[in-house]
Amino acid sequence: MNTMYNLLLELPFFQGLCYEDLTSILEKITLKFQEFKADQIIVEKGSSANQLLFIMEGRILKESTSLNGKLVMEEIIRSPYVVEPHALFGWSTTFFSKYTTHTDTEALIVSKDALRTELLNYEVFKLNYLNYICYNNQLLNNQRWNLEGQSLEEQLISIFWNLSDKNCIQQTIKVKMTDLAHFINSTRLNVSKILNHWNDTQLIELSRQEIIVPNPKKLLMRKDILRRERE
Repeated sequence: MNTMYNLLLELPFFQGLCYEDLTSILEKITLKFQEFKADQIIVEKGSSANQLLFIMEGRILKESTSLNGKLVMEEIIRSPYVVEPHALFGWSTTFFSKYTTHTDTEALIVSKDALRTELLNYEVFKLNYLNYICYNNQLLNNQRWNLEGQSLEEQLISIFWNLSDKNCIQQTIKVKMTDLAHFINSTRLNVSKILNHWNDTQLIELSRQEIIVPNPKKLLMRKDILRRERE
């Protein structure tokens, strides 16, 4: 039990629960642990969100596509990680992105029924769940509106960062230069100059219709430098 107790406390929604509550949870619901080999699909885009999926060990590949299909982002996500908990409730209860194992992976799976009928009865779990979703929504809202006075380069960094998962350790963005320029209401030439500068300074690896960001947080640091220079 001690091993299971420590394991669950690594996950964001279980943190703060006491030993007695965790014991009660384990008696009432079935926690399914499953191992996946590398390059195995674990969630299909558009599939029904009927389970809470925690990535305990390993790394996964998240693939997201803009609604018009002109931009595709692939991200390597580190564990521990929970897959789209916001998708289980609301007006749309399907997964937005596709998830594939990047390495051998171990996951903990909790059914939506168990979440709804049992886990959400525990006040600490419910608050953790709500805080997690609210925090990510507030962060996204602040980022979306924080464009005033930004240079073109800062806006481009904002787009990459706003679209990315915060557990991401590497991004691959597949997009035409003209489409990327259209997203920030600029020209292909201006965007090309910025991307080539980033490529020269090793912030990205640039190839035809593909941009690899080996360290997204390092690119975000570039935005902080630009802001300080502007101020």
